[in-house]
Amino acid sequence: MTDLGTLGGTDSLASAINASGTVVGISWTLGNTSRHAFLYSGGTMTDLGTLGGDFGFAQGINDSGQVVGESYTSDGYTHPFLYSDGVMTDLNTEIPYSSGWELGWAFAINDAGQIVGQGIHNGQYDAFLLTPQIATAPEPGFWVPLLACLGCIAVWKLRKNTV
Repeated sequence: MTDLGTLGGTDSLASAINASGTVVGISWTLGNTSRHAFLYSGGTMTDLGTLGGDFGFAQGINDSGQVVGESYTSDGYTHPFLYSDGVMTDLNTEIPYSSGWELGWAFAINDAGQIVGQGIHNGQYDAFLLTPQIATAPEPGFWVPLLACLGCIAVWKLRKNTV
């Protein structure tokens, strides 16, 4: 058993772990004045911070190390976040304002980057599934058949024009 420690305060809580053994959760900071989301890996607890308020709670982590949870904003609202590559992003900034949603909590993220949580949709609390719209490059094996096909078309056109 491993004691994960705290971010300087008296208590911490672990909420999720990925296949690499990286743990996320919440911990009181020094002086017990605020609670922050944390990531624990390799014997070190890292403070992920908040979205500007005094509360942040990391709820889920995928095998890529992307973390989701919720945090108070500087104006006291609870918003879900995605922490990726050292940056905490308010998920409400990633959806259209006209969607009718105000996202509040993110509970889990899978290895495809899909996030589940709860928010308010047109005045009612509803569960959500947020699927990222990431443009991805084709797999390396995609190019060989494509180039071969284009070569065949070029040869066919050349033969057609010479006959």
